[in-house]
Amino acid sequence: MLCYLTIDGLDHTDNSRAAIRLRGQIHAAIRSATEDRLTTYHTTESTITIGIHGHDAQERINQLRNALGKLLAKNRLALRESPR
Repeated sequence: MLCYLTIDGLDHTDNSRAAIRLRGQIHAAIRSATEDRLTTYHTTESTITIGIHGHDAQERINQLRNALGKLLAKNRLALRESPR
């Protein structure tokens, strides 16, 4: 099983320091959710897409969504469960 989560809207800030900090926080949550699982990863200036393989992929995507909830709301970022 392979499940995806895409985070959109990372290009909304003009403050490069804040953008780097935000991406770092997102990457930390991704590492936690994907521990020892086969993953796919794609990033652009405006999106990060993570794909998680395995029998518990949907559960891990849900864990990631919950871990990022407040951070994404604060920064007005959008989530979707499909690759771009």
